Amino acid sequence: MEFTVAVTKWVKGVEKVWETIGDARMIIYSWYQMRLAISQTDGKTNAELSITYKRPKNLLARLVSWFLADWYCNWCLKKMLNDTKKQLEEQGHGTSSESVARTG
Repeated sequence: MEFTVAVTKWVKGVEKVWETIGDARMIIYSWYQMRLAISQTDGKTNAELSITYKRPKNLLARLVSWFLADWYCNWCLKKMLNDTKKQLEEQGHGTSSESVARTG
């Protein structure tokens, strides 16, 4: 795998959006964009993490993507949210989290 990621939107403490740029060589995606949004509700910190992606054009890679992309997205999102939740709780924040994976 070889790809470059750039932050395309940054609102400190509120939202971060990043995506692959240029010629990305990945196995199950040809491009992806991730968004992390943080908000406060009833004294809790809410984190919403989403990923939007495009499948590769190569037939074999596209086939592999159909079997693995959604599973990998959900695994990645859950891992990242759990890490975020852990860090927020260590800082004394109550937390709530949600993840969303979708194809573009």
